[in-house]
Parts: sequence; C-alpha cells; structure tokens
Amino acid sequence: MGDIVFLQFALIRSAMDILVEKGFIPVIPPVLVREEAMYGTGFLPADEAQIYKTAEDDLYLVGTAEVAARGPAHG
Repeated sequence: MGDIVFLQFALIRSAMDILVEKGFIPVIPPVLVREEAMYGTGFLPADEAQIYKTAEDDLYLVGTAEVAARGPAHG
C-alpha cells in the first residue's frame, strides 16, 4: 500500500525499458473476445457454463491471454 506501490511500478518500468531495448514488444491482450475466439481455442462449448458473457455485446470474458493470442485468426 502507499509509496511501496510506486516503488513496484518503478521496478516494473525499469525492467520493461531494459526488455524493450533488447527487442521485446510489450502486449496487453484483450480481456473480452468474440465467440469465434472461444471456439477457436477450445473453451467453447465445453466450458460455457463457467464463462462470463456480456448480454449487450455477446463478448466473452477470458481468464487467460491464450484466447486472444490464439483466436480464430491464428488458427
């Protein structure tokens, strides 16, 4: 809590700066994906009862980056 949080973020930023200099490309994957991505990674239909889905947009909340990274576009 408090100032120690800023220390943690500073350490993370320092590490990111070093990694980017070496060619690392930082990525924050989406946390909401379309149904096709869920089927493409095998989470649907098997795990449908355990996955949150938005009613308005028909998007699924993912708990792992592999869904966004290996969606249907990546086969």
